[in-house]
Amino acid sequence: MRRLQVLFISLALLGSLAPLSSAMAAALGSFDVSDQVFGKGKPAREAPAANAPAASSTSAVPGEDVVLKASRLYEQGKYAEANALLTEAAEKGDERAAFGLGMMAVRGQGKNGKEDYKAAEKWWLQSARAGNPEAQFQLGLLYNSGFLGGANNSAAREWWEKSAAKGHGDAMYCLGRMYAQGEGVKKDQAKAAEWYGKAAQLGHPDAQYQLAMMYAQGEGVPQDKGKAKEWLGKAAQNKHPLARQALDHFEK
Repeated sequence: MRRLQVLFISLALLGSLAPLSSAMAAALGSFDVSDQVFGKGKPAREAPAANAPAASSTSAVPGEDVVLKASRLYEQGKYAEANALLTEAAEKGDERAAFGLGMMAVRGQGKNGKEDYKAAEKWWLQSARAGNPEAQFQLGLLYNSGFLGGANNSAAREWWEKSAAKGHGDAMYCLGRMYAQGEGVKKDQAKAAEWYGKAAQLGHPDAQYQLAMMYAQGEGVPQDKGKAKEWLGKAAQNKHPLARQALDHFEK
């Protein structure tokens, strides 16, 4: 069964022409809803802190204690109880709870016990409209995936742009891929390089690798082997699986 990927896999491994929607096909992996919703730790993928959404600035939202209790229940595997409490908090306006409900929906941990992308859309929209950059990013993935009855790349781009404006590196990377491939937009290698560059500056290894390839080939940027080697080196330091081999080739 296809499952929405919220642990954003390395698109570089999918090949340079793979559509972004391919990134939605893998299992959910080790994403910890309680960490992400309640601001306790790491973002959805291993990435620099700049990629992570900021913890909610709302310190006294209605139902806050309910949200924290739901976190503990989720960690104990009591999904039905956690879902009920998150719903209560989300209906009172807590965007963190709304984000968590969306995550549970795509994992089949919602009210009907099945993957529910429409429910995820509903809750992520609430959270995204409240300014949650991770919800904005995941909503973009959902629209791009086609799981709602067909890809909506215009909506995906809109939400990724909002997320990127808040410093979300994966959203920047996705925008770079869209322009590099002409997926839902006019193909524009210069814009692709611009978005890759922004994500690369945040330490995003896939963006660093793709930017290096653009410098190596002179696509979207003037050909510059020195900059290609520089970005490959940074991608290799960030453990990009293809960067070391490419760098070795440059150094021969």
